[in-house]
Amino acid sequence: METRMPPTKDKDIYSILGVSRGASEREIKAAYRKLARKYHPDMNPGNPQAEQKFKEIQAAYSILSDPEKRRDYDRYGSDFFRHMGTPGGASAGGRDARYRTMDWDEFVRTFGAGGGSFGDFDDVISDLFGRTTRTRRPSQAVPEKGADIYQNVTVDFIDAAKGTAVNIKVNREVLCSRCGGTGAEPGSQPQTCPVCGGSGQIAGKRSMMGLGARVCPRCGGTGQIPGKVCMKCRGTGRESKLEKLEVRIPPGVHTGSKVRVPGKGLPGRNGGPYGDLLLNVQVRKHPYFRREGDNLYLDVPITVTEAVLGAELEIPVLEKHVRLRIPPGTPSGKVFRLRGKGFPHLGKAGHGDLYARIEIVPPVGVDMHSRELIREFGAANPQNPRLRKFGF
Repeated sequence: METRMPPTKDKDIYSILGVSRGASEREIKAAYRKLARKYHPDMNPGNPQAEQKFKEIQAAYSILSDPEKRRDYDRYGSDFFRHMGTPGGASAGGRDARYRTMDWDEFVRTFGAGGGSFGDFDDVISDLFGRTTRTRRPSQAVPEKGADIYQNVTVDFIDAAKGTAVNIKVNREVLCSRCGGTGAEPGSQPQTCPVCGGSGQIAGKRSMMGLGARVCPRCGGTGQIPGKVCMKCRGTGRESKLEKLEVRIPPGVHTGSKVRVPGKGLPGRNGGPYGDLLLNVQVRKHPYFRREGDNLYLDVPITVTEAVLGAELEIPVLEKHVRLRIPPGTPSGKVFRLRGKGFPHLGKAGHGDLYARIEIVPPVGVDMHSRELIREFGAANPQNPRLRKFGF
């Protein structure tokens, strides 16, 4: 019967988890999950004591959740860490050269972020955040949609109102026509990735959320590389292609509108669909219409005679002309609202309004006879428009 050596007082990993030395595997797991949830850094932001406690909990559980490590710890006590790096010593030392010879503090710094049973750590994270973090094997690689690409397109003002079709050229990457995106020469057999050993992942920077594994840059997470690279794409799985497209621009677009062309972006990964092409619309200015939202503004010049006597004018709107009645005595700056004569609403029914602002234009090159008539008119109709506004 083996003699169990008690660990030093401040390194008793059983007390760290709050369990007895004879605790069952289920009791140890339950205590770990309870404490991990309590001291997780995301539940204690800005609390370095909780962060350190969480690391110690993880490190302790990494030993007690492994039957061989727990047996060695029970046997050697605090000398467990010294024996870990001794060939033929503790089983952990014989199996895993990563441990080397280290003390408890170094062990916490090194292994206090990942835990011993990553399935249990995943359960804790799932409980906290409602998601799973289990490592995905290459056979379970999820298809990912390709990235979107962007391109500018410019349209005329009236075309933006009515809608139009534009012809564009897009230079983008597509799946290689020879290998179909695999990067392998047709008929060649895939090989295990030498970088990740077929796992599809490599160790990244350690963090409080785990060991920080990331997708292998060599195989892209598939765990395999081509036995012989494709002669056309040289293993990239992609080739450049210039495409000519006709794209429909909907009525009502404005500068900054995005028109999406599905499936004309970059190829996806793991068999995922292509991304989209997003056209960034620029609308040219109009010589006399001004646009604010879906409303249009128009300055309408009239003569003095039309302002005094009134008139019916023909003014432009987006698609045709309409008649606007000017009542007698209309002042300069008067604004008339024509409902529904503005820009169409993008993606829905209806139009904005047109606001016609009157601008009285005095006659130019008046002869002597006309001047005399104007004087007579002024004498017959004395008026001081400044008196009402300025008081003098």
